[in-house]
Amino acid sequence: MVKPLILVYWTRLPDNWVALNTDGAACNEVAAGGGIVRDSRGTHLANFFSYYGNGTNNEAESRAILDGITLCRKLGFSDILVLTDSLLCYKWFYKLFKIPWSISI
Repeated sequence: MVKPLILVYWTRLPDNWVALNTDGAACNEVAAGGGIVRDSRGTHLANFFSYYGNGTNNEAESRAILDGITLCRKLGFSDILVLTDSLLCYKWFYKLFKIPWSISI
């Protein structure tokens, strides 16, 4: 079955903001994640990848967000738009769901 086409639009960020796109994954309990940082014009500023060892998909997704925010802060950015495909991590980030004790800091 063919899925319908979905158009996705990029919206320019305010000046001095950066967009952090992250993703994480796990297979057979081996987890990894990474992401990219772009400025308000969409210009690539930095990227990262991390191997996390044993872990779940949710751990990989949340670690990738944390690593990305840490990288942005090291680069001197404080206005960060975090973009993730993990609805669960989004709900943890905005305190809509309680973060499990096993992955909370």
